[in-house]
Amino acid sequence: MRLKPVLKNKQKNKSFECYMKLIKKTLTRQELDSIRCGDRVFDESGKSGVVEDIEIVKYKAATHYYYRLKNSGTILIIV
Repeated sequence: MRLKPVLKNKQKNKSFECYMKLIKKTLTRQELDSIRCGDRVFDESGKSGVVEDIEIVKYKAATHYYYRLKNSGTILIIV
């Protein structure tokens, strides 16, 4: 899973860096399951934000992952 640095401290101290997780359709189910509420995420289309709620719906052979973001809408991934 690719991490993107968002916020850096002026002293370049890594303990103060905040990272965003990239959500894309090629991630494995384990990687998608590892995303938790409160994580900062972004997708390939440019939508980004903090995960507020996660809904996982199993429909026939596919699994739908809905990541609701604070003030930014929803990211949907179908695996």
